[in-house]
Amino acid sequence: MNRALIAIGKGQFSKQQIRSLEQVIKQNYKRYVSTEKLMVLWNLVPQGNMYNDYQEQQPSIIAIECEEGFVQAKRVNLFQTCMQDWVAITQQDINNVVISVLEKPTFNALLNRNNQHLTTLGKWQYRMHLLSSLLISKVLNKYYSFSSSI
Repeated sequence: MNRALIAIGKGQFSKQQIRSLEQVIKQNYKRYVSTEKLMVLWNLVPQGNMYNDYQEQQPSIIAIECEEGFVQAKRVNLFQTCMQDWVAITQQDINNVVISVLEKPTFNALLNRNNQHLTTLGKWQYRMHLLSSLLISKVLNKYYSFSSSI
């Protein structure tokens, strides 16, 4: 199962918008990348923690995992279609949306980078926070989300 990690501002979009965005990300993933299941994780970043061009903003950062050697033409089609769908649902300015399709080793490095600065106890606490947040969110909101701050 591949993953998508999407960072948005907490409260930036409604729950319905998030569910709609997740649906189109999964549809486009299935169309351009793989019929394999995609797990989408939403990182709800607290207000004041996201910047663009040194200004406090609420950009959307979308990282989608793919297999090594993924064809560039399909990658471009995925970018274009996801961007069109994202903007249609959110009316967000395209300059505040970043989409990346990362091959497995790069995606894993991105996820693992967050743990490198933590102690063993810190890693355990973060994983427990993450797991409980994801499960509670799935039950309450019908999508997996977590806050990047503990």
